[in-house]
Amino acid sequence: MIEQMLGNLNTYIDECDNNSVGTSGGNEQYLKEEMCRSVLSIVNEFDNITTKELNEMKDEVISIKESVTSSIHKCTTLHNDLSQFHELVQKIGDNKELCLIASIKCKHIIQQALTLLGKSGKALTSSGSLCTM
Repeated sequence: MIEQMLGNLNTYIDECDNNSVGTSGGNEQYLKEEMCRSVLSIVNEFDNITTKELNEMKDEVISIKESVTSSIHKCTTLHNDLSQFHELVQKIGDNKELCLIASIKCKHIIQQALTLLGKSGKALTSSGSLCTM
């Protein structure tokens, strides 16, 4: 885009040089004004395109930031839930009945964590009780 702008500017300058040969002072002033308008038009067009692209990039960055913030919040919440579950399992010890109850009650939290990590929730059903940690 910058190369195209530079080409356009050079074209206008060349046209003005070619047209100014053998012209009177009035025509020369007109050509200068015309050249200034053309250059200003090109610069304004560049400014508008640049502003539009910067706004699009800003919107994309905001979207990514919101997505990352949401993911961090989900991970933090799941980490806290899983830490509490881990502490509970530690306290339960070898009591299989309480361990099974805790596993059933926390199964959805563990499935959410596995989904967030890109793992399959099938690990919960195939491994049996979660207290075999």
